[in-house]
Parts: sequence; C-alpha cells; structure tokens
Amino acid sequence: MQRLVDFHDRVGKPVTTSFIDSKVHIAIPNDKNLFEPPWFKSALLTLAEVEAYFNDVKLAAAIVEDLNLNRRIWTKQ
Repeated sequence: MQRLVDFHDRVGKPVTTSFIDSKVHIAIPNDKNLFEPPWFKSALLTLAEVEAYFNDVKLAAAIVEDLNLNRRIWTKQ
C-alpha cells in the first residue's frame, strides 16, 4: 500500500486503482487519443510528439517497476 501512495504522490495526476481478483487495474486520466491515428495530419512526427509518446511509455514502465508488478508474489501462475 505504501508503494501505491508513493506512486500517486510522484505522478502528480489523479490515479485510480482497483483490485479485481488477483489483478491490479490502474487508470490515469489522459486527454490524448492514443488509439486512433491523426487522419488529417502528416505521417511525420515532431520531436515533441515522439517525446510525449515516450513519456507515456516511461510512465507505464514506472508503474510496473514502482509497484513490483513484474513479480509473482501471490500466485504460482
């Protein structure tokens, strides 16, 4: 629980966490449309767009690292 509190404090955004069965679900609000490409824009990305995407990926990796979600401490599966 302390890791969750520390993570919430560090992210600086509202973070919602729920536990369902043996899984942790974490939601962080984002105003970007991450699932559809920009149809009316050039396929070339700016450095700022690449950095923003990289920061989103780093945040996801930080969640796994900070909360030790890559360990199987509760089950043998």
